[in-house]
Formats: sequence, structure tokens, C-alpha cells
Amino acid sequence: MTESQEQLNELITQATPFLIVGLIVFMVFVVFSLARQSQGGKMAYLVLSLALLLGTSGYVAKLVIEYFLSV
Repeated sequence: MTESQEQLNELITQATPFLIVGLIVFMVFVVFSLARQSQGGKMAYLVLSLALLLGTSGYVAKLVIEYFLSV
């Protein structure tokens, strides 16, 4: 690999977690907006939030597992 390819790979490796967190924050906004517009009440908000929580907990679990395996 050339030096520029290595720098690009390093940039991608460092930027990916920040981009994923930004995507999660955007999804929270979308879920909140959908729950408010659906007028389904507290139950709709609870179900949508639970679905988002399950998805993001998978990413957090991946980070924790990677941390403990790399130590």
C-alpha cells in the first residue's frame, strides 16, 4: 500500500465512530418526529424508541467487545 492509501484508511478508521454517532442522533430526531406526527400516543413513541434502543445497543456492545478484546 502506498502512503496515501494508508492515510486514507487511517482517516476512515478514525472518522467512522463519529459518523455513526451522528447517524444515531439523526435517527433519534426522526423517531421523535415520527412518533409525534403519527399521533399514536405514548405507546407509539415507546415502541419506536425501543426499536431504536435495540439497534444502538448492538453498536455499543460491539464497541465494548472490541475494547475488551484489544486490551
